[in-house]
Amino acid sequence: DIAISCVGPIQQLPDHSWFRSQTQSMK
Repeated sequence: DIAISCVGPIQQLPDHSWFRSQTQSMK
């Protein structure tokens, strides 16, 4: 998941919202 957090926001901005949703779901 750390790799996704690094690559997501940089190369895939649209997926940043998805990653953010995943982070909230985990917490």
